[in-house]
Amino acid sequence: MSFWGSLSRTLILIAAFGSASLAPSHALPFIDLFKSDLERVPASDELRRQEDEARVKLNKALDYERQGKAGKALDAHKGIVRSYPLTTAAAMSQFKVGELYRAEGKSSKAFDAYQKFIDNYKNSSAFDQAIQSQFEIAQAGQAGEIKQKTFAIIPRKVQSSELLEWYQNIIDNAPYSDYAPLSQFAIAEIYQEQEKPSLAIRTYQAFVDKYPRHEKSPEAQYRIGAIGKKAIDDGSQDVANLRSARGAMEDVIVAYENSARAEEARATIQQFDRVEAAKFYEVAKFYEKQKKYRSAAIYYQKVLSVPESEHFADAQTRLDAVVAKAPNVAEVTPPPTSPAAASGPFSSSNPPNPSNPYTSEGGAPSPVVAANTTPPKPKTLLKARKGYAGPPAPDLKIASTRPKMRTNPAAVPIVPEPPDPDPNTPSGDPAADVDATLSGDDPPLPPDPDEDFLPLPPPPDPEPTEE
Repeated sequence: MSFWGSLSRTLILIAAFGSASLAPSHALPFIDLFKSDLERVPASDELRRQEDEARVKLNKALDYERQGKAGKALDAHKGIVRSYPLTTAAAMSQFKVGELYRAEGKSSKAFDAYQKFIDNYKNSSAFDQAIQSQFEIAQAGQAGEIKQKTFAIIPRKVQSSELLEWYQNIIDNAPYSDYAPLSQFAIAEIYQEQEKPSLAIRTYQAFVDKYPRHEKSPEAQYRIGAIGKKAIDDGSQDVANLRSARGAMEDVIVAYENSARAEEARATIQQFDRVEAAKFYEVAKFYEKQKKYRSAAIYYQKVLSVPESEHFADAQTRLDAVVAKAPNVAEVTPPPTSPAAASGPFSSSNPPNPSNPYTSEGGAPSPVVAANTTPPKPKTLLKARKGYAGPPAPDLKIASTRPKMRTNPAAVPIVPEPPDPDPNTPSGDPAADVDATLSGDDPPLPPDPDEDFLPLPPPPDPEPTEE
């Protein structure tokens, strides 16, 4: 295109937009897009007229639905929302758009239609039903019941990222509804299925902290420990992971002792004990090989505290051998936690020593004290207690008061100077008290007899001067 042709086309476009600016607003609807929301709100008479027109069109759209003409009904409902967005019929039509998309199996479009209804028509009586429909769509997608088509040909499951977005929208839409905690739990499940243990544990923990009395709280608390258990079963040697998983299972037993997961938590803790005993056994053998018998004996005793350990008998035999090599080890080694140690100097047949209840008469540790010792109870969940009502409310009067700047010197309090110390009152500093006793005309202290020098003689009298 030549230069003059391009210039003439530009002039034509300018003239067209100039004439459009002079045309009435009803002739160019797209100009309304640049107006603010308040300018587009119709007057009361206009709104009543729109209500009547929208009601007629809504009835016609419902007739299409009853006749099975879903396509025409969908177009009619969309037209009502587009032309009469502020009417009561528009709220009904927007909800119907979601239902029609859902009936056609277009779950993503249905969820978005419900979301638009929730955003624009929160006061509608169908609000709770829209939240429920969104949750049911998300659940069906998580279960793999929804098949979406890629490029309108290849069916596929709903992506995890889309499911996470759906559940998060439900939480944001209705944070105090019954579907908010269920959505939170579902998000944690998705992270767990994606093998993202850190995010899954964090989400499960947030669920337990926020909804400690929910019916799914025992399951969420158990899954925190189950994630750690899976890592241990896969060969993890992380001691911190073992301890955190054990703590999670202990919380299940303490906070939800009547739940179905409590007994499974106890069995899991016993498994953790056996895994930990196996680690202690290897450490004890290492110290024994290094001839550090005291450390070896301590770790062998830790193995003996788990009677179910597969290394229990070997640990007892090795411990007896260690004590035979270093008899003084028996005096400092803690007693076994189970009276099952029935051989060697650590057997329960040795009576306790009256002078030292932790050793027997032969010098070996006595298991009697350990057998009567009650293990400490695991920590409890404060929020799971029956009488817990939340943290104390802040003092609104103090919280709403802003600090005032001190502009007047009189507003600054004067701190008085501390009084002079009384010389007759001890100060707590021995050196200061001695100095106080030497003040005035007090006689000097006598010389220390342990000192290896003689006191200086007194100075001579001054010689008289001749006048």
